[in-house]
Formats: sequence, structure tokens, C-alpha cells
Amino acid sequence: LRRIRSYKTVVIEPRRVEDMDALMTRYYSLIGENKGGVIFAVCRGKVSEGMDFKDGYCRMVIVAGLPLMPVKDKKVKAMREFMDRKHLALKEDKDANGGTITGSAWYNLQASISVNQCVGRVLRHKMDFG
Repeated sequence: LRRIRSYKTVVIEPRRVEDMDALMTRYYSLIGENKGGVIFAVCRGKVSEGMDFKDGYCRMVIVAGLPLMPVKDKKVKAMREFMDRKHLALKEDKDANGGTITGSAWYNLQASISVNQCVGRVLRHKMDFG
């Protein structure tokens, strides 16, 4: 982190939503002054989903690790079990045209969707680059 700070100003995603406006104002002013900056954020956080970093506001995203949901979370467990039941029911139904994915496949797909959201911060339109 020290080496990065010697080149760019480092901004870290705040835990509180109320602090986001100050963070983004600071970051946008760094870009406007041609100083650049680095934002450290988490997948599924405030910065990685929903923030618009078009044109020169974001040129690179690094995702370290897979953003898997907590496997023991009650909602995650329930959804995995639901997807497994649905998959099994459709697999046994000879008249069913389509299929569903298993609970495990759904779980992994959610991590892929989260990574795509993060990477999508760089490319906002067809003329953008990163």
C-alpha cells in the first residue's frame, strides 16, 4: 500500500453509506486535477455496484479472490436447496423442455455476476476503454 501511495492517492471505500458522497467528491476531484487515484473496495459493496465511472474515471479493476457469498448464510442455503429441488424435479419430468441449474451452479454463478459488475465499472459505453 505504501508503494501505491507513492504514485497515487489511495481512497478506501467507507463502511458507512453516509460517507460515500465525500469519498466520491474527493476521488472525482483527483481525476479532474489529472492526479489520478486508486479506490480500494469490496465486491458487492457500494463502489463495485451502482457507481458510474465512465470515461477517464476508471481505467482498471483488479479483483482479488472470488466474491463468494457466505455458504452458511440462511438465505444462501435456502436458495441452493430450492435450486437443487427445482433442478431435480425438472430432470425427472420427461415433458420438461428446459432445465434449471443446480444449487451449486447457482452459487458459483452469483460470484461470476459480482465479478462482471466490478469489471463493468471500467467499460461504460462502446468508446470507453480500460
